Amino acid sequence: MLKRCILLHCLFFALFGSGPVQAEPTNSPSGKQLFREHCATCHGPSGRGGIGLPLHLEDFLRIADRQYLMETIKHGRPGRVMPGFAHLLTRTERGRIADFIEGWQKGPEAELPEVGEGSADHGAELFERNCAGCHGYKGQGGTQPKAAPGHITGKKAVVPPALNNSGFLAAASDAFIKATMLRGREGTPMRAYGGAEELTDQQMNDLVAYIRSWGQGVDPLAKPVIEVRSDLPMDELIPMLKMSINSHNFVFIRQQTLYEGLPPAAKKPDSPVHILQFCSFGLLDKALKVDERVGAFLPCQISVYREGGRTVMSAINPKALSPLFHKPELELFCSLVSEKYLRIMQEANF
Repeated sequence: MLKRCILLHCLFFALFGSGPVQAEPTNSPSGKQLFREHCATCHGPSGRGGIGLPLHLEDFLRIADRQYLMETIKHGRPGRVMPGFAHLLTRTERGRIADFIEGWQKGPEAELPEVGEGSADHGAELFERNCAGCHGYKGQGGTQPKAAPGHITGKKAVVPPALNNSGFLAAASDAFIKATMLRGREGTPMRAYGGAEELTDQQMNDLVAYIRSWGQGVDPLAKPVIEVRSDLPMDELIPMLKMSINSHNFVFIRQQTLYEGLPPAAKKPDSPVHILQFCSFGLLDKALKVDERVGAFLPCQISVYREGGRTVMSAINPKALSPLFHKPELELFCSLVSEKYLRIMQEANF
């Protein structure tokens, strides 16, 4: 019942926020202009990095082909700072941006390695020893900055990207992943593992198999609804959820049930759906200045209910809805809120 209600809400936002579909102008902007408008704010005007990762790196440019760049622009990195532009840019426009980025490359394209069959189980052990210290124990990436200078910190250290991410896995080929291990990224903490005393060819194949195995799951921030299930009973989980909301600098507003206000004769479930409403007034102010329509799904709220013997926490995913508003700066805000939703729920279930 709750899921159906949420999906109906999503349909409402689609009708409310999508606007008319416009054909691409005859005199459409160049790749440089499109990069400046959609990418430079995060990646820097010359691709040297900022809130977003640096792109103007020779080791990256020599192995990142046009298809990888276009897929990255299309899918983004769900749950991270990088928004997807599938609804904002046409395929032709994404291609122009990719061509502009490729124009920074100075040397010839690197020959990508062959990838043989690997053991995901052995790769998991290798990942824990060699990669988890930077990329996270499950490949979730380093902690993202909340403001500029962003990924480039005061120590000029690049925050390691998320590998266990639907956007990355959709864009990166097995050969690209292995080539990154072989070559590393000069100018970042990512060193080359292709030396004689580093990883063997088979070990790199095992790592590729393990990283690729993550693609069999679904990124929780790629769905219209964010959902976390818990074995805790509802009366124990809700107080933990309130504490987690407060710990993320949100103001708790109120708790109510989905059927509150209905007449006594109305049929109600044995286990009510509790709705927790909360808000960050600073984020709210910034979002409304970008587009007043975001008020349609504010304040923030998480629903808690019982299903299949477990307690479920769920919320509408702002990240999945933001492309409907056709504003890149709003996508950055919605990505942040979606990530906070997920962290709040996960920490309440810790």
